[in-house]
Amino acid sequence: MRSDDFKQGSLFISDNGASKGVSRVLLTEQQVNARVQELGQTLTRDYSNREVVFLAVLKGALYFLTDLIRNVDLPLTVGVTSIERSLVDGEYNISSTIRDHSMIKGKHVVIVEDIVDTGHTIAALIKSVEEQSPTSIKVCTLLDKVSKREVEVPVDYLGFEIPPLFVVGYGLDYEEYYRNLPFIGVIEDASWDPVSELRAKSQKSNS
Repeated sequence: MRSDDFKQGSLFISDNGASKGVSRVLLTEQQVNARVQELGQTLTRDYSNREVVFLAVLKGALYFLTDLIRNVDLPLTVGVTSIERSLVDGEYNISSTIRDHSMIKGKHVVIVEDIVDTGHTIAALIKSVEEQSPTSIKVCTLLDKVSKREVEVPVDYLGFEIPPLFVVGYGLDYEEYYRNLPFIGVIEDASWDPVSELRAKSQKSNS
């Protein structure tokens, strides 16, 4: 579905009987595509004559990464990393797992994220990449919720700064749905609290 064809209330899933639908388009497909092209051109200039690795965060950033590197006119390599969240002695922890450490050492690394909000996830990822001795680390994110920041982190290449809304599409999901939308949409009645989610799973497994 293209953003031009979207009609309010036409996309929804049920969550225990409660409607969780896309209520409006925040960024159109055309806006996203144009900005991704601009970012690719900027990265092409900035990394001319350098060995660069684009490191994407699974799963959401893969959509952004795919379009981004199509607009980067340089020899490059691509890696992926996954984020793991856990509660240890009641403390919330975030760690990352990089699939191929060897491709990072001595290289210029661009971490590609779909969205930065509190900063905790990207901070953990930067720390993990630093341990692999890269030449440099930069962060490129499609979206940034600056107003939600709890940890100061660098954002070197930014698509759009957005207000503190729950957004889906272009890789972003709600309970794994909506990733395939080509635009960024808003779900007004959704929220995500990873700490509460982990606690609920822990209580369920212990019951």
